[in-house]
Amino acid sequence: MDTRTLTNRRTRRTTLTLEADVADYIEEKLARNQKLKEKNVINELIRKGIKIDESTGTKPFAVTPFKTKLAAGMTAKRLEEMIREI
Repeated sequence: MDTRTLTNRRTRRTTLTLEADVADYIEEKLARNQKLKEKNVINELIRKGIKIDESTGTKPFAVTPFKTKLAAGMTAKRLEEMIREI
């Protein structure tokens, strides 16, 4: 679609096929608040999804390994014994 066309339009009508769990969520939300309109609920959910998608620019969590030594007096055998006790 041409972006010049979109800048002059405020809304767009479309037909959506909703998965059962999404439809159930929307129906529950509408049942809790009779004043809400279905299109407003769907637009709100889409906006939240877009914001989350745009904000997830974080780096994935990674563990940086490092070498270490056992504490003084600790042996591998003693460590195994302690683990078994737990």
